[in-house]
Amino acid sequence: MRYQCKKCDSEASAVRQKVRYLTDPDAVKLAWRLRRARWVTNNPDKARDNDLKSKLRQLAKDPDNVAAVSTSRKKGLKKAPWTTWPELWKVYREARAISRATGVPHEVDHIIPRRHPAVCGLHCLENLRIIKSTHNQAKSNRLPAELKDLFWDSGYPFYTLPD
Repeated sequence: MRYQCKKCDSEASAVRQKVRYLTDPDAVKLAWRLRRARWVTNNPDKARDNDLKSKLRQLAKDPDNVAAVSTSRKKGLKKAPWTTWPELWKVYREARAISRATGVPHEVDHIIPRRHPAVCGLHCLENLRIIKSTHNQAKSNRLPAELKDLFWDSGYPFYTLPD
């Protein structure tokens, strides 16, 4: 098979580009991304159908995993380096199981908020707990009352969970 360069119409230049393409992983990734973007632009209906089919396949495999991953992607959560995603998904699965069993919506709460002016909580097992959705929404991004002695002069509000 002979390669012809589209720019200068020389065979040698085309061969050099092909060798670079095959040996440089970044060039391969970029080429695939560009090819995919071009295809999505030219075929928006097919792209939408393919995305939907992919999501349905994932949902059929494990509905709880899809929920946890999509939630973390929406929120832009990054896990702590010592924690694995499967460990975190177990907490989200457990929250869903408790919600189904009790009929009361439960959510996974970050004990120390992820976004707060005074601190930055981590997305790790040690910082997660399962609480009722109403309590989590009322808590918002306030610090737990247990940390009051550390931040007593900060002027930030604290929150105690009701029983």
